[in-house]
Amino acid sequence: MDKITQENNWKGHRMIVTWHDASFVTPRNLVTQASGICFTDDNQVVLVTPDGKSWSLPGGHPEGNEAVEDAFRREVDEEACATVINLVYLGAQEVNNPENQAGLKTYYQTRFWARVQLDEFTQKQETIARKLVTPPSAINESLRWNPTQILDAIMKAALECEQRYRANKKN
Repeated sequence: MDKITQENNWKGHRMIVTWHDASFVTPRNLVTQASGICFTDDNQVVLVTPDGKSWSLPGGHPEGNEAVEDAFRREVDEEACATVINLVYLGAQEVNNPENQAGLKTYYQTRFWARVQLDEFTQKQETIARKLVTPPSAINESLRWNPTQILDAIMKAALECEQRYRANKKN
């Protein structure tokens, strides 16, 4: 199992984030987010923004007993106006946030690779815009994750899925 641990500071909270690859099974009751790297047929990656300044991967929170994969599909539709055609679980970020006063101290954020079909963009929820990034390796510049080791691991796994998907389509 590939694990990467890094310390992050988010909104003044010190957190320890550990990346677990796809061999790790997340406890569903502790999953707070399902998001992923969404590829188009043109080898572009879809990003979304709530404010026109900060960009993120499409995704969001599972609702009730909703399966994490279903939450991801729903959120991609709502935020990016895109339909998930295929998806693969890449792994999860374990977030240890001991200073979290409002909720869980340890929770998981699942990450997926997805092939999507874009629909016309209309603002449906909190997202005001989407953009397509080419080449996919350029998403680091738009997302501004710091440090980037976990994003690099997610991107590496997503690119491997994308290569397999493209090779299978040719056969």
